Amino acid sequence: MEATFTIETWHWFVLSFVILGIECIGFNGFLLGSSTAAAISGVLLTIFPEFAKPQQLIVFSLNSILFTYLYWKYWYCRKYKEDKSNSDLNNRAAQLVGTIMAAPVDIPIGVSRIQIGDTMWKISTTASIAKQQSIKVYGYDGLTLLIEPSDIEIITKC
Repeated sequence: MEATFTIETWHWFVLSFVILGIECIGFNGFLLGSSTAAAISGVLLTIFPEFAKPQQLIVFSLNSILFTYLYWKYWYCRKYKEDKSNSDLNNRAAQLVGTIMAAPVDIPIGVSRIQIGDTMWKISTTASIAKQQSIKVYGYDGLTLLIEPSDIEIITKC
């Protein structure tokens, strides 16, 4: 007694939803191509009911590879591709550029040190700055902050 199994339209749609369910567990989108390929195979079998089982499997396999590649090429790579060379995430000096604050101490011309937040910074200035005068960080050179006097008035709490 020989058992024959035919693939029907609903098999492809169930397979599509099962793969989509597995994708929800966390395969980062790579099973979306296989799920789409199974749905397309179901649609093709609906349109062409004489589609043989080997042809269906070949169409599913090729579409699965094609849609997974397209997903990877046009969506996944674009989503996770960033220019990390310009990131200021771990560059505290770059994050301080543009900061305006009141000078915590008198700052002489040249190189000196001041505390900004919880860090002692080496600073360089070309002008003498009085205590509580408004200063602006306009750049940095390595770990040295470049500061200049600012015209913006700093309002301090009473």
